[in-house]
Amino acid sequence: MAEIARMRTIKKALTALKDEDKETCITENFIRGAVRENKIRSIKAGNRFLIDQSDLENLIESMAKTSITPSITPSITGIRRVEVRR
Repeated sequence: MAEIARMRTIKKALTALKDEDKETCITENFIRGAVRENKIRSIKAGNRFLIDQSDLENLIESMAKTSITPSITPSITGIRRVEVRR
């Protein structure tokens, strides 16, 4: 039998996430951005967006597994001359 989607508004999805992890740093703006960038499937119902709670959890898990820290390489090495205008 197919699994039934757990559709929630963005606010309710965040509340459910915080019920599981009270210390989460995920915000409503993060979820809205993920919807806007089509990282989470959504349905527009009136003024609200409905998302599947499982999609949100899968997105967070996939982001945690991938390395999201960019490698920082200095573009300027050494001391450079700065002109002083008077």
